[in-house]
Amino acid sequence: MNNKTLHNLVWAPVSLIGLCTVLLGVGWLLYPEPWILDRAPNEFILKTSFKELFAADINQHLPDYLKMIYRFFGWWVV
Repeated sequence: MNNKTLHNLVWAPVSLIGLCTVLLGVGWLLYPEPWILDRAPNEFILKTSFKELFAADINQHLPDYLKMIYRFFGWWVV
């Protein structure tokens, strides 16, 4: 195998992983309610739905906090 082919075989998967990571980060940045993107695992861990969680008075600003955290994570991934 020549060096150019070997180089392409090594860097193609790395570039593809990088592109997918950037697309995921942009998705977390632009989606209006980013916690919905991974709703099922979050609700499984919390053992409650987001509707029930947001309904409590003490969690009044929880959606804003989650949006800020997911946006930060999106920028960090990008």
